[in-house]
Amino acid sequence: MAVGIITNKEVMPERWKWLNIIDYLLPIYILCTIPIFYYNLHYDFIFKGVSVLVTVCYLMRFKTPRDSTTVIFNLFIIVVSLSFLQYLYNNRPITCYFIDASNYITAMLFYYIGVTDERPGRPFYKKLLIVLVFIFVAGLVCYLLTPSWYIERNLERINASSGIEYNEVNVLDTMRFNAFFGDSYSISHFSVFCCAISVFCFAYSRGKQKVLALIFFVIGLLASVASMHRASMLGCLITVLMYVYFNHRSHYYKKNIAIIIGIIIVIALFIIFSSGFTERLENIFGMVTNRVDDNMNLNKALSERKYTKELLQSMEFFIFGHGLGAGSVSVREYGFPGVSDMQYVKMFYENGLVGAFLFLIIMARTIKLGFKYIEFYLTEISMILFILLAMFGSNSLSIYYFIVFPFWYAVGRINNNEYLKKLKNKEWI
Repeated sequence: MAVGIITNKEVMPERWKWLNIIDYLLPIYILCTIPIFYYNLHYDFIFKGVSVLVTVCYLMRFKTPRDSTTVIFNLFIIVVSLSFLQYLYNNRPITCYFIDASNYITAMLFYYIGVTDERPGRPFYKKLLIVLVFIFVAGLVCYLLTPSWYIERNLERINASSGIEYNEVNVLDTMRFNAFFGDSYSISHFSVFCCAISVFCFAYSRGKQKVLALIFFVIGLLASVASMHRASMLGCLITVLMYVYFNHRSHYYKKNIAIIIGIIIVIALFIIFSSGFTERLENIFGMVTNRVDDNMNLNKALSERKYTKELLQSMEFFIFGHGLGAGSVSVREYGFPGVSDMQYVKMFYENGLVGAFLFLIIMARTIKLGFKYIEFYLTEISMILFILLAMFGSNSLSIYYFIVFPFWYAVGRINNNEYLKKLKNKEWI
């Protein structure tokens, strides 16, 4: 695998120095979730504020390209940003706009990071992968062995956001894997990102690195299953299918010895350690089985989406929508319908035909380019397809800033023409 290297005689571009800083924003936040969780602190907003500040400073310092897809994206982010004007007519409290904008719009800024990142070696993904594997392993150990402090912290978080009072006994029967994030949605997204990055590394690595990449993929897969989110499990499946398509397109076939070794290692680990917490594993398996049964229940699925019908029936402004946040969960507190289970409906309601059309155009152009050059964009296309799938069941773009911005980075990365030129010239991967 050819990787570009800067020699001592070369000067690192100033843009790269800023990008090297941006690489650490998400990994540092992920690592800090451990002390935040352990001490039951609530300082997430500090990391988010610093991250947004660094991103804005970068965008003010460097120009972004003016290709056609980026122009369409510029129009989309303008429509979303200015949608607060619709609050003059929709009777919703303006605070709902700012709640959504703090996650939705700030995450969109990472499109500009991806579309200007021309560095070799995929440093953004590599740093993210290492930290995710570490946090998944540490989290899975706690999730399976259930130390008292871990259960205690989860109890505090679950009881604070649930109308049901849980205790240390019954919480184990319902607790999905959340590592140290405090919610399983973070795991459901990050686990697929982990698998998508690992698959690319597996495709282009050799020897021990190939085995290591496979192990990382298995860890991400285990985290995905433990999160018990169907979209996450389907996202991992999509990643595998994209790898199959990647092999078909690139004819990059290699020996399967690494796969065999990886499977043997995983099976051996389960055999060695499962005897110590067989009951816990059976409990988790039961929860996953019940979750799958619930997902297959059509009547239950429809009842969970009753707010979607109410939202669409209340729609009045079809061209530009009701404004960002006007159809979110937060408006329910004020007696208005809002959804938490379908981003596409929410997007249409909030940004109208114009916003939905611009988004779909961006995604269509990005996916087309990603499939055309999948030998370079295996990670990106897997992540993007997962999020687009997850948007049928949740508000993936609005859930939380740190979960979403790798998606927008991936969209920008595929539309990075300068980076693609270097890849096509085989300067680096």
